[in-house]
Amino acid sequence: VRARVPGGLLTAAQATAVAALAEELGSGWVHLTTRQDLQVHDVALPATVDVMRRLLQAGLGCAGSGGDRVRNVMICPFAGLCPRQCFDVRPIVDELNRQLPGLAASYTLPRKFKIAVSGCDCDCALAVANDLGFVARVRDGRAGVAVFAGGGMGMRSRLADPLEPWLPL
Repeated sequence: VRARVPGGLLTAAQATAVAALAEELGSGWVHLTTRQDLQVHDVALPATVDVMRRLLQAGLGCAGSGGDRVRNVMICPFAGLCPRQCFDVRPIVDELNRQLPGLAASYTLPRKFKIAVSGCDCDCALAVANDLGFVARVRDGRAGVAVFAGGGMGMRSRLADPLEPWLPL
Protein backbone atom coordinates (compact mmCIF):
# COMPACT_ATOMS: atom_id res chain seq x y z
CA VAL A 1 0.00 0.00 0.00
CA ARG A 2 1.51 3.30 -1.09
CA ALA A 3 0.77 6.45 0.92
CA ARG A 4 1.00 9.80 -0.79
CA VAL A 5 3.29 12.04 1.30
CA PRO A 6 2.99 15.60 -0.04
CA GLY A 7 6.49 16.90 -0.67
CA GLY A 8 7.87 14.00 1.34
CA LEU A 9 7.13 15.95 4.52
CA LEU A 10 6.00 13.71 7.35
CA THR A 11 5.12 14.57 10.93
CA ALA A 12 6.39 12.45 13.81
CA ALA A 13 2.81 11.26 14.45
CA GLN A 14 2.42 10.22 10.80
CA ALA A 15 5.76 8.37 10.84
CA THR A 16 4.72 6.56 14.02
CA ALA A 17 1.35 5.61 12.49
CA VAL A 18 2.97 4.23 9.32
CA ALA A 19 5.55 2.29 11.33
CA ALA A 20 2.79 0.77 13.49
CA LEU A 21 0.84 -0.25 10.37
CA ALA A 22 3.92 -1.85 8.86
CA GLU A 23 4.57 -3.80 12.06
CA GLU A 24 0.97 -4.84 12.58
CA LEU A 25 -0.29 -5.48 9.04
CA GLY A 26 2.76 -5.53 6.78
CA SER A 27 6.28 -6.89 6.61
CA GLY A 28 7.54 -4.58 9.35
CA TRP A 29 9.40 -2.42 6.84
CA VAL A 30 8.48 0.95 5.34
CA HIS A 31 9.86 1.80 1.93
CA LEU A 32 10.54 5.42 0.94
CA THR A 33 9.96 5.75 -2.81
CA THR A 34 11.84 7.94 -5.25
CA ARG A 35 8.71 10.16 -5.44
CA GLN A 36 8.87 10.79 -1.68
CA ASP A 37 5.96 8.45 -0.89
CA LEU A 38 5.87 5.63 1.66
CA GLN A 39 5.00 2.00 0.96
CA VAL A 40 3.93 -0.65 3.45
CA HIS A 41 4.81 -3.99 1.88
CA ASP A 42 3.21 -7.42 2.19
CA VAL A 43 -0.20 -6.21 3.33
CA ALA A 44 -2.73 -9.05 3.05
CA LEU A 45 -5.58 -8.21 0.69
CA PRO A 46 -8.28 -8.33 3.44
CA ALA A 47 -6.26 -5.79 5.50
CA THR A 48 -5.80 -3.30 2.64
CA VAL A 49 -8.93 -1.25 3.34
CA ASP A 50 -8.06 -1.04 7.04
CA VAL A 51 -4.52 0.13 6.21
CA MET A 52 -5.85 2.77 3.83
CA ARG A 53 -8.42 3.94 6.38
CA ARG A 54 -5.78 4.23 9.11
CA LEU A 55 -3.42 6.08 6.77
CA LEU A 56 -6.21 8.55 6.05
CA GLN A 57 -6.78 9.01 9.81
CA ALA A 58 -3.07 9.86 10.08
CA GLY A 59 -3.48 12.49 7.35
CA LEU A 60 -1.99 10.40 4.53
CA GLY A 61 -4.04 9.36 1.53
CA CYS A 62 -3.49 6.79 -1.16
CA ALA A 63 -5.40 8.54 -3.97
CA GLY A 64 -3.18 9.08 -6.98
CA SER A 65 -0.18 7.35 -5.46
CA GLY A 66 0.17 4.80 -8.27
CA GLY A 67 -0.93 3.97 -11.77
CA ASP A 68 -1.28 6.30 -14.73
CA ARG A 69 -2.07 9.39 -12.69
CA VAL A 70 -0.57 12.64 -11.51
CA ARG A 71 1.92 11.31 -9.00
CA ASN A 72 3.06 12.85 -5.73
CA VAL A 73 4.62 16.26 -6.37
CA MET A 74 8.27 16.15 -5.35
CA ILE A 75 10.08 18.91 -3.54
CA CYS A 76 13.66 19.78 -2.83
CA PRO A 77 14.67 17.95 0.37
CA PHE A 78 16.12 21.21 1.69
CA ALA A 79 12.95 23.29 1.12
CA GLY A 80 12.50 25.82 3.88
CA LEU A 81 16.10 25.36 5.04
CA CYS A 82 18.35 25.99 2.06
CA PRO A 83 20.28 29.28 2.22
CA ARG A 84 20.18 29.46 -1.63
CA GLN A 85 16.41 29.13 -1.97
CA CYS A 86 14.61 32.08 -3.53
CA PHE A 87 11.68 31.38 -1.20
CA ASP A 88 10.09 28.40 0.54
CA VAL A 89 8.31 26.36 -2.14
CA ARG A 90 6.50 24.05 0.29
CA PRO A 91 3.19 25.96 -0.04
CA ILE A 92 3.27 25.42 -3.83
CA VAL A 93 3.76 21.70 -3.39
CA ASP A 94 1.06 21.51 -0.71
CA GLU A 95 -1.43 23.23 -3.01
CA LEU A 96 -0.58 21.06 -6.02
CA ASN A 97 -0.83 17.89 -3.94
CA ARG A 98 -4.12 19.08 -2.49
CA GLN A 99 -5.77 19.88 -5.80
CA LEU A 100 -4.40 17.44 -8.38
CA PRO A 101 -5.57 14.09 -6.93
CA GLY A 102 -9.16 15.37 -6.92
CA LEU A 103 -9.23 16.26 -10.62
CA ALA A 104 -11.15 13.66 -12.59
CA ALA A 105 -8.84 14.14 -15.59
CA SER A 106 -5.86 13.11 -13.47
CA TYR A 107 -7.26 9.56 -13.36
CA THR A 108 -7.54 9.09 -17.13
CA LEU A 109 -4.00 9.84 -18.23
CA PRO A 110 -2.22 7.62 -20.77
CA ARG A 111 0.76 7.30 -18.41
CA LYS A 112 1.96 8.50 -15.03
CA PHE A 113 2.60 12.24 -14.84
CA LYS A 114 5.41 13.52 -12.65
CA ILE A 115 5.87 17.04 -11.23
CA ALA A 116 8.68 18.52 -9.11
CA VAL A 117 9.37 21.90 -7.51
CA SER A 118 12.80 23.29 -6.58
CA GLY A 119 13.56 26.38 -4.51
CA CYS A 120 16.70 27.46 -6.38
CA ASP A 121 18.79 26.87 -9.50
CA CYS A 122 20.56 23.91 -7.88
CA ASP A 123 17.31 22.05 -8.70
CA CYS A 124 17.64 19.47 -5.94
CA ALA A 125 14.12 18.18 -6.74
CA LEU A 126 15.19 17.54 -10.35
CA ALA A 127 12.37 19.66 -11.76
CA VAL A 128 13.97 19.53 -15.22
CA ALA A 129 13.86 15.72 -15.20
CA ASN A 130 10.07 15.59 -14.72
CA ASP A 131 7.06 15.90 -17.00
CA LEU A 132 6.40 19.30 -15.45
CA GLY A 133 8.88 21.21 -13.31
CA PHE A 134 8.91 24.48 -11.43
CA VAL A 135 12.01 26.29 -10.19
CA ALA A 136 11.63 29.27 -7.85
CA ARG A 137 12.57 32.67 -9.20
CA VAL A 138 12.28 36.23 -7.92
CA ARG A 139 11.80 39.08 -10.37
CA ASP A 140 11.51 42.70 -9.26
CA GLY A 141 10.93 41.52 -5.71
CA ARG A 142 8.02 39.26 -6.75
CA ALA A 143 7.98 35.50 -6.22
CA GLY A 144 7.44 33.32 -9.26
CA VAL A 145 8.63 30.17 -10.98
CA ALA A 146 10.38 29.11 -14.15
CA VAL A 147 8.33 26.39 -15.84
CA PHE A 148 9.79 23.35 -17.60
CA ALA A 149 7.94 20.60 -19.48
CA GLY A 150 8.67 17.29 -21.16
CA GLY A 151 11.44 15.86 -19.01
CA GLY A 152 11.65 12.26 -17.92
CA MET A 153 13.91 9.53 -16.64
CA GLY A 154 12.35 6.57 -18.46
CA MET A 155 13.63 4.62 -21.44
CA ARG A 156 13.90 7.86 -23.41
CA SER A 157 15.41 10.06 -20.71
CA ARG A 158 15.58 13.73 -21.49
CA LEU A 159 15.75 17.08 -19.77
CA ALA A 160 12.61 19.20 -19.89
CA ASP A 161 12.28 22.11 -22.26
CA PRO A 162 11.99 25.60 -20.78
CA LEU A 163 8.36 26.68 -21.17
CA GLU A 164 8.28 30.00 -19.31
CA PRO A 165 11.29 31.78 -17.77
CA TRP A 166 9.11 33.38 -15.10
CA LEU A 167 5.48 33.18 -14.05
CA PRO A 168 4.24 35.05 -10.98
CA LEU A 169 2.85 32.88 -8.23
